[in-house]
Amino acid sequence: MLSLSHPFFSVCRYRTKGKVQRPQLGRENSTADRGRQPNATAQLQGSLGADVGVPVRCGQGPGASGGVSLWEDEPALLQPSDGQQQPGPEHGRVPLQISPPTPESVLGLCICHSQQPFVEHPDMSPDVLYLMEKQPLVIPCRVTHPNVTTTLVKFLPQLHNPSLKPDQMNIIWNSKQGFTIRSPTFYYIGLFFCQTVIGDVTYKSRNYFVHRPVSNIMEVYLNGSGRVQALKGKSLVLNCTATGELNTRVTINWDYPGKVNNDAFIIRRLVKHRTHMEFYSILTIPKLQRTNQGVYTCRVSSGENAKQKEVTVTVYDRPFIRLKPRNESVLEVQAGQKSYRISPKLKAFPAPKVIWLKDGMVAAEQCSRYHMDGNSLVIRDVAEEDAGKYTVLAKIQEYGLYQNLTLTLVVNVSPQIGEKKVSLQDPGSVPRGSRRALHCTSHGVPPPHVQWLWHPCPSKGRPAAPQA
Repeated sequence: MLSLSHPFFSVCRYRTKGKVQRPQLGRENSTADRGRQPNATAQLQGSLGADVGVPVRCGQGPGASGGVSLWEDEPALLQPSDGQQQPGPEHGRVPLQISPPTPESVLGLCICHSQQPFVEHPDMSPDVLYLMEKQPLVIPCRVTHPNVTTTLVKFLPQLHNPSLKPDQMNIIWNSKQGFTIRSPTFYYIGLFFCQTVIGDVTYKSRNYFVHRPVSNIMEVYLNGSGRVQALKGKSLVLNCTATGELNTRVTINWDYPGKVNNDAFIIRRLVKHRTHMEFYSILTIPKLQRTNQGVYTCRVSSGENAKQKEVTVTVYDRPFIRLKPRNESVLEVQAGQKSYRISPKLKAFPAPKVIWLKDGMVAAEQCSRYHMDGNSLVIRDVAEEDAGKYTVLAKIQEYGLYQNLTLTLVVNVSPQIGEKKVSLQDPGSVPRGSRRALHCTSHGVPPPHVQWLWHPCPSKGRPAAPQA
């Protein structure tokens, strides 16, 4: 049964064929109701079929004076019920019954409220509408009477709010649906409401916020790259940042060890720039345990688009330094080589401070050809004087950890004969049986082996083969 009660109401009947008929049923049309007091009420009673929806409140329209509106494709026909007593001084109700639809059935039943012509009350919170690409936009500011005409207004702060009237081409008005924008542009992004004027009184609908969803994820990155190390009991902070086009809305989710235990809390921030949007999701674990180590994945989704980044977190029980030679403790290099790197195996956490010494002195202060690259010492344009003992010192002062390693560098030098640098004079003739000393000065690393060769005196102008 449907029961509607209001001091003033009117019933509008619409035929499927022929002219529209609007019989009025109310105080002004009921002879039995004449002379009633102003607080008399009218009630509609009847039964609705399964296809008839819930009645909704509506506003005043031409020819209507207050109540509720029903919009149905096949509503039942409103008829007086048989055998019911007409209202008199002792009653104040007009009992009615709704019968099944017929070819002459009612297409619309409106019992219109005199203070609000819009179906949705203006005090309702704004409705969010989505502006989709290549799709019409419907702003559902429905009214309660088919003859109510409205305008669409865009809210612009500190400016005159421009109003749009239906042109039946791009802007279509339908009292049962509201405004339909066939080809909406970016102009229709923002806050809108509908407005109508009845009897010199302006009525507004609820507000509608039109949003254009964008799902273009430009980039996703984590503050840690590849691997993150931390100590047990310390905090872990990972920042997942996603950039997207203006008006993009993204969802950022984390997968990580210990998620089921709610070990982490997450803070989200949004920063709008002139050309793009930045979304931050900051994951923090205040006190790490060994169970928290593993792969942390940040998944960013927007519409059908998705991207993700991951990082491996290692948790150590205590700080440490492990330092040892990469191969041997004695290293060899050839003089004249463009560069040579001395690189021991060093594993430590937290990251230690590293200093290189050469023969007990800070290496970088001895020669400009020495410089550090990470934990390695690089020597440019290797020379013989670069040979010596190199010591690497690693220290984590915060925890009082120190360790050192000494390596020996040998610089190999190609053999050289000193006499080649000066022009030799002919020793001349030496008497038979006399003694003459010949000198050969050589240098090299390791020391070269010297071998003497001599040539017999030539006979008849032909040189003799040398002999050892």
